[in-house]
Amino acid sequence: MKTTCRDHEWMIGPLVDGELPPAEAEEAEKHLRSCEACAKLAEDFRAFDRLARRIEEPPPVSALEWAKILERVRREPTVIRLGARRGLLDWLVPALSMAALVLFGAFAIVGVLMKHNQEPPQLNSASVEVLMEKDNPKIKVEERDDAVIIHDTANL
Repeated sequence: MKTTCRDHEWMIGPLVDGELPPAEAEEAEKHLRSCEACAKLAEDFRAFDRLARRIEEPPPVSALEWAKILERVRREPTVIRLGARRGLLDWLVPALSMAALVLFGAFAIVGVLMKHNQEPPQLNSASVEVLMEKDNPKIKVEERDDAVIIHDTANL
């Protein structure tokens, strides 16, 4: 089975740090001998380690120096910008607009509900007879308990 750089890249850091088990370390070293790109990556890791060992510790800071630094921090004002303050009109216009929208929506809902709940007009034989001509024999009105039936015999 052929191995690729991808199979070995994860090993390079632990190999340089001495954290790989012996069998995996031997496999990684074998790959480094045959792969120039991975060998370069391992050398870069080693160079970083050498550089890190050369860096000196920062010089110690005395208690007097820390006190001076703390005093300077306390004396210097800290500016925290919270944004521009808003005036009454900046809040009033959006608030009134929202109130108008809420009222408009409420009136629209009430109007739809009222229209939906209206009962259809009730007809009886008396109101139908007012609408039709009395001398028209082609229209006959029949009144029942639950409905008024209008017969137009001219269109039958």
